[in-house]
Order: sequence, then C-alpha cells, then structure tokens
Amino acid sequence: VVVVLWFVVRPFLRWLTTTYTFTDRRFIARSGVVAKEGRTIPLNRISGVDFDIGVLDRLLGCGTLVVSDASVEGRVELHDVPRVERVQLMVAQELHELGEGRSRGDDGA
Repeated sequence: VVVVLWFVVRPFLRWLTTTYTFTDRRFIARSGVVAKEGRTIPLNRISGVDFDIGVLDRLLGCGTLVVSDASVEGRVELHDVPRVERVQLMVAQELHELGEGRSRGDDGA
C-alpha cells in the first residue's frame, strides 16, 4: 500500500495541483497540496524557452518545456507538456513579439 501511495497517488496529486500559466505579462508556476510553492517570471525577463523530448515522451506525444531567466534559480521545468515543440514555438513567438515593442512597458509584477 505504501509503495502504491508513493509511486502512484503522490505523482498524481502533484500533477493535479500544479498549474502553469502564461499571460500577456508573466509566466506563473504554482504547485502543492499542503505546502505550496510558486514562481512568477515577468515575460520581459525570460531569456530562453527550450524543450526536451525523451524516447518515452516521444511515444506519449509530450515533453519537458524549460523556461529560463537570468535569476539565481534560473529555470522552471514543465514536465509532460503535450505537443511540447508546438508550445515552445508559440511561447518563443510571443516573446519575440514582446521584444519588438508589443509589451505594456512594465515588468509584469
């Protein structure tokens, strides 16, 4: 029972309580059931958006999206993102347009 809870229920609860949100001003990551954690990165401070697709991920049609900034913590990994290549292209395009002057001129805070 303990093994099932640790390897099945725990990852499911983590998945169920984790959200990633891209707005027109910031990227927000939140997770946790009892102890919560969160990270907010203004879009104009994001320095890179990359993806990683392993063999099993390719079979399942998902991957890991990596959002990087220049801070000490540096990066946020979004695991098991469906069609991760497409998502990465969309986010990169929005960041490019933001850099061309479509921003609101603030840091998203």
